[in-house]
Amino acid sequence: MANVDESGILTATMLREFAHWLDSTAWSTSIHESLYAYPLIESTHVWGLAVFVGFAILLDLRLLGVAFTSIPVSDLARRLLPWTIAGFVVMVVSGVLLFYAIPVRTFHSVWFRGKVIMLILAGINVFVFHSGIWRTVKSWDLAPKPPFKARFAGAASLVLWSLIIIFGRMIAYNWFDCDRQPQSAFINWAAGCVIENGQEIQEVLPPGGIVEPPSYGDSPQVVDPPVYDDSPRVVEPPVYDDSPRIVEPPVYEDSPPLPEEGSDGDGGPGADPGEGNEP
Repeated sequence: MANVDESGILTATMLREFAHWLDSTAWSTSIHESLYAYPLIESTHVWGLAVFVGFAILLDLRLLGVAFTSIPVSDLARRLLPWTIAGFVVMVVSGVLLFYAIPVRTFHSVWFRGKVIMLILAGINVFVFHSGIWRTVKSWDLAPKPPFKARFAGAASLVLWSLIIIFGRMIAYNWFDCDRQPQSAFINWAAGCVIENGQEIQEVLPPGGIVEPPSYGDSPQVVDPPVYDDSPRVVEPPVYDDSPRIVEPPVYEDSPPLPEEGSDGDGGPGADPGEGNEP
């Protein structure tokens, strides 16, 4: 029993590590952050699902004996088979791309895990139907009400695919995500959440379940926090000189100089009366 538990823990750890590895790839980030790629893939997934489930419902209703009772079962299946295969292929490819875009959150989603379980059950139902009662279809091909095993396969298909659609739609909601704690013990177990002290551990645990602290060199680096001076600053008010200013008159250097007293100018004081006059 212990070996089974250890192998289950190891498998869950490997799947979780694989999801984290997918999330770290460039293509995963590009699809998730793209403005057009993710919506187009999601719309294509819904289209493929509608085609596949829509044509599968027609066959299921014939197996239940509630519709198309006048058409042979083999004839109806032959006509619907190409459409169901095309829808199935588109649905699977686009679904894988959607998981690749958001692998970690999808892996831990209880809705996704429930959807995967029902997909497996739906596949088992198809396998049992085609390997069992379908081999004798010639004996009840025209019967309005097919045998019980055929009707059970049709009813199981309707129920399972209805639940698959509902669970797939609920993946978009984060009610039970691992990062929304506290959750019940059942939800944490069903989603595979790694919880310690009531909080989710973001790191991927090794098989032993012990997370070693990261090592950054031989000695830890102590970084002092920045110091901010919150004291108010005192701003001195500006000083304005209100005293009147004395403006000196302008001096023009081009004005003629005034004659000084006693100079030799014409007719000026001290001039020689005989100088400059005709004899």
